[in-house]
Amino acid sequence: MRKPRAHTPKIKFTISEEEALDVLNVVSLVHKRLDKVL
Repeated sequence: MRKPRAHTPKIKFTISEEEALDVLNVVSLVHKRLDKVL
């Protein structure tokens, strides 16, 4: 038996597609820099 209320997010915020892509680009850049260091 599943409880749908337990699976719905409590915090709701919306970001645009462009903002999401910016965040992913920053995360990708950080990972690349860390790979070079290690």
